[in-house]
Amino acid sequence: MKLITKKLNEKVFDNYYFIAVGESDDANKWLSRVCSGYQPNLDNDYACAIHNTVGNRATIIYFSTEAWKSKEYKQDTIAHEALHATIRSLMAHGVKFEEDNHEVFCYTLGWLVREINKLPK
Repeated sequence: MKLITKKLNEKVFDNYYFIAVGESDDANKWLSRVCSGYQPNLDNDYACAIHNTVGNRATIIYFSTEAWKSKEYKQDTIAHEALHATIRSLMAHGVKFEEDNHEVFCYTLGWLVREINKLPK
């Protein structure tokens, strides 16, 4: 499968979001080029979310070819990784998940899931 990539145009709290779908070696090469300070560390993961604090602040969401093509678990995996990405990126900027402060998490999560679902199937 050819690598699918996307850098989201909106920044949330001065944080960039990068999404990669495909083989981990290809994703590592792309992320090394577009995300300053990124140290290649995807190693045949099924899917993951990483918050990179070196260089430009960035949150990386990665899906393997297997995860992306899954008919049974794809939406579950997207929601799962988008939640990790939301929590890691917002907490890295000092936003606490509290009873009276969860809306920013909900909006960010919804936005990420919507953007991920726009990627080619």
